Amino acid sequence: MRTGSLIDRLERHLGATVDHLQPLNLKDDLQLDELARLLLDRFRGQNDTEAFALLVELTHPRLSRIAEGIARRLSPTIDPEDLPSAFLSRLFTDLRGSSRQTVRRFLALAHTSMKNAVYDQLRLQKRAQLGGPRYQGSLNDPVDPADLVEEQEEDALLSSYGEAITKLTEECFHELEAREKNVLVAREILGMSYDRVATMLSLQGDQVGMIIRRARQHLADRLLERLDDERPGNMDDDALGDTRSVIRRCLQSKERLKNVRTLVHRLLDESAAAGRRRLADLIYELSKSFLLSVPGLQSRMLVAAQPRHRDVVADDVRNITARLIGVDNVVEAEAVASVTEQPSAGSNALDDAERCLSVLAEVEGRSGRQQVATALHLIYSSRLGEAETLLQQLIKADLPTQTRQNVFRNLTLAQLRQEHWKEALETAELSADEWPGDPVQVMNVCYAAARTGDVSRFEENVRQLASIEHQSPSPRVESWISGELPGLARDLNLDPNRLCTMLAPPDDDASAGMQTS
Repeated sequence: MRTGSLIDRLERHLGATVDHLQPLNLKDDLQLDELARLLLDRFRGQNDTEAFALLVELTHPRLSRIAEGIARRLSPTIDPEDLPSAFLSRLFTDLRGSSRQTVRRFLALAHTSMKNAVYDQLRLQKRAQLGGPRYQGSLNDPVDPADLVEEQEEDALLSSYGEAITKLTEECFHELEAREKNVLVAREILGMSYDRVATMLSLQGDQVGMIIRRARQHLADRLLERLDDERPGNMDDDALGDTRSVIRRCLQSKERLKNVRTLVHRLLDESAAAGRRRLADLIYELSKSFLLSVPGLQSRMLVAAQPRHRDVVADDVRNITARLIGVDNVVEAEAVASVTEQPSAGSNALDDAERCLSVLAEVEGRSGRQQVATALHLIYSSRLGEAETLLQQLIKADLPTQTRQNVFRNLTLAQLRQEHWKEALETAELSADEWPGDPVQVMNVCYAAARTGDVSRFEENVRQLASIEHQSPSPRVESWISGELPGLARDLNLDPNRLCTMLAPPDDDASAGMQTS
């Protein structure tokens, strides 16, 4: 089928929803992701099988190239043509009519799915080699991915409803009379004795218990009145009704006052946990501020949000620490206070960043973001081998998407600085396959390709970088295009006019060969 006819059918089928993509360029991965999203949404929501047929025709060539790269790196014995067919078959059978969230990065989903399929085949081969039927018979039945996803969604919904009830408890608590609130805070939260509560609030000793019972009663009544107002997330009517019934029975039972007390304590725990998370975010923001002031670091990074002025962040750290002391004894007040002090005359940004990252590890543990930032600190402290070892370990960890993307970025940077050109090229290409629109890794592919003398890869990724910049302009990417690319092109003995042609705004002719590495 000719590309032109496919474009015509896409425009007819999707109508005005593709107006923002005009002119359509089926060689552009960013547009391909958007078109695939629209077609998949129509297939799921409207049972539109023609949309799925167009999806297959549109994406199969690109999926085949991704599959070839996966098979080449992981298992040359696997037929790469089987991978796209299996992935598209799973889309048709598993996701048809699904209410799951929209797939916004189709190529990234395809890459991950096909890569996992290869890993599954390799594991099966390994098991067969190690024990054959007896070994297989000793294994538990594999978990059905659909069941696992459903269980995770249910857990998320219940957690979301729990958060809604905690928030509702806080709102109802603040609607109590002042005396009832003061007695509950003194007794339930601060843990004072009845006599001390009575003395502090100028009450008779026998009044305290009565006021506490009445406050709990009023809180339970108010919660019951407002329970039907809370509808979190996408919980369906049946699940929502069952959850509300369970909570209502607890608030209407003989143990209702005890259950309300549990809710108040839960509210305190949630407040302390939220404060601790906020403290960790602030310390991370301080460490990020120090790292970005290291000479040469910011020129290699794309920063989504610049940190605020350090004095402002330091004030926030001091304020939230003061509120947490007494309700969260895990917080190391002295250690936290040390990161808000003015830097000494002999200190530098790397020292200050290291101090912040050490305290961050005490507050939230060795989280993914803390370790990624630590690796970046190691890179600019010229401890490149340590940084690479840490990042290689993080690749195997279960991390949020943004954190995992930063792992690959920093790993590529560590390899480039060690002049491990081939390893850096492989890492950058793997990341660019998973995140086709990431200009950092596309630029890293350009850099490593130039150092390995791979003109074809260099030109391919120059075009991709130009496409990203034309669609989402960025001062940092523009500085790479105008500052670094010409030097890399000279190293490859490329004609400057050829580089200008590759960087020109895309049109039907200039973008004909545009692909992601």
